[in-house]
Amino acid sequence: MSQEIPQAGAPQPLPVVEPARRRRGCLFWLFAFLSIIILPICIVIIIALVGTLAPDLDTPISPSEEVVKDEGGKDKIVIVSLSGVIAEESVFMSGVAALKEVAGQLKQAREDDAVRAVIFEVNSPGGSMTASDILHRHITKTKDKGKKIVVLMQNTATSGAYYVSAPADYIMAHPTTITGSIGVLISSLNMEGLFQKIGLKDVTIKSGDKKDLLSPFRTMTEEERALLQAIVDEMYERFLEIVAQGRGMDINKVRKLADGRVYTAKAAQEAGLIDGIGYMEDAIDKAKSLSGLTKARVVRYKKRWRLLEFLRRGAQKEPFDIRCLVWPGTPQPLYLWNVSETLYLEPNRLRSE
Repeated sequence: MSQEIPQAGAPQPLPVVEPARRRRGCLFWLFAFLSIIILPICIVIIIALVGTLAPDLDTPISPSEEVVKDEGGKDKIVIVSLSGVIAEESVFMSGVAALKEVAGQLKQAREDDAVRAVIFEVNSPGGSMTASDILHRHITKTKDKGKKIVVLMQNTATSGAYYVSAPADYIMAHPTTITGSIGVLISSLNMEGLFQKIGLKDVTIKSGDKKDLLSPFRTMTEEERALLQAIVDEMYERFLEIVAQGRGMDINKVRKLADGRVYTAKAAQEAGLIDGIGYMEDAIDKAKSLSGLTKARVVRYKKRWRLLEFLRRGAQKEPFDIRCLVWPGTPQPLYLWNVSETLYLEPNRLRSE
């Protein structure tokens, strides 16, 4: 077999020479390491400074208007939503119906001459007694400005949520609404027996024998129970008066209905606690009828978020937990349907109720 011999002078391929890799020096790795460590720290510091140095962010900005239905004309019907546990404080992404935000929307509605009626959309088990009372006052002030108030109850409108709804011109509930629970409660825990079993003792220095009233570490005395019952009774009588005045009912009739029980929409209508059963379109028609309108522009108020507010609230305390209202150390009278630590409705999930 003959071997082929390359011809003389034929060009030969040049070998491929890989470029030398450039080695990163120690300075590069030092800067990379510092960036990984320092950058997150700087972000945390900036968020903390925003939360500390920007108290004016608590002042709500005017909500925007989302058009729900436009039938023409300048007259408006505004939908204001109350969703979640009623509380004084605004807590970031918590399922809490913050007093300041809801009150601000009601204030904007009553100061807008084009607004003829407010549909107050309620989905709440109640909550803080004082926050409920303040919202009730905002409803009555809005009504006194000539705006018709139509309450539309959603899944739940109990206790403080009913307190807020009582002065409305018309209360409508969904067919599946749960309402009522008219009453007051103060809730705490007693862990004295548990402490005895595990060998722990409470050490409390107090200025008077009732200073640690409702302490979870000892048994309540009968005198203390009587004191708390007097507070509950006084606030209960106020609740009865609010309902009787708002619904135009005899207070003794209200008292028979107000033993803390909850009602379906049908039962509530039969008892005179609500006026009708329906849906949003029915509430809109009722608001137009009460206002003497044949057409209206229906809008919903929506909160406009600011970046600094978002950062600040993200830097604040952990999401609201309903147990902070009833847990040892912070007991207080509540207009709240006691749902016993169950999770509240989506999307307003709370970590306990």
